[in-house]
Amino acid sequence: MGKPELQRFPAICRLPVGRQAECRRETIMSDANVSLLFSGQRIIVEEKMNGTSVKFSADHGRFILLSEDMKVFKPGLTGKYRVPARYSIFDVFDTSKGRFVSFIEKEDVFRSIQRNSLQVDGTNVYNFFLVPILAQGCHFNLDSMPQFLEYFSRYAIDPKMRKPTFMEGVVVKPARELYLVEYEDLVGKLIRNEYLSGKSGIGTNHRRLPTQLNDINPVFGKNDPNFLGRLTDVLRDELGPGNGQK
Repeated sequence: MGKPELQRFPAICRLPVGRQAECRRETIMSDANVSLLFSGQRIIVEEKMNGTSVKFSADHGRFILLSEDMKVFKPGLTGKYRVPARYSIFDVFDTSKGRFVSFIEKEDVFRSIQRNSLQVDGTNVYNFFLVPILAQGCHFNLDSMPQFLEYFSRYAIDPKMRKPTFMEGVVVKPARELYLVEYEDLVGKLIRNEYLSGKSGIGTNHRRLPTQLNDINPVFGKNDPNFLGRLTDVLRDELGPGNGQK
């Protein structure tokens, strides 16, 4: 048998909290799944990057990288991004296990890509960065999620004021490995209303406007707080005994 394939991008439902723009009921996370997500397990809150979804195969097909292509600036949907690389990785699917890796394993995969020890098909390994992690822990509940929408983006700025501006939204997920069904049930998102199309948000689709580009430069990745200070297994093996975390 061949390795399991991820045929499509998994669906992510909206979390039923805060001021909500009008949307279809089937796009909202069920109460049962909300209870499962916020059951005391460790969860991760990440910035939702507003790019164009694209997949990459890595390590001879073992991993599928789910990412956002950040090349094009989408006026009205967010601020203009200043990012260290073109593609922001938000999840990694391990075809050998048939599940999405944990957030720690995702960090290890990314480190391996950076070190050029894990090959990615069709692009340079320096074209990637990880979406920012805002928080992680076991103490969150549904009502604590809207506060994150008041955070400024790690990478977006107001194109007129040239100052940091708000994130498009956040993605909330369990920190552990997830099968595809679990992923679609337990990964949720919140988006600021002004970044949604329709009555509560933008009126003109960015595709009808002249194409503009985000700023892509490695300098924007300096002092990047994506990592939580954890020494990965790969680096720990290289450094040897006595060089782990204190």
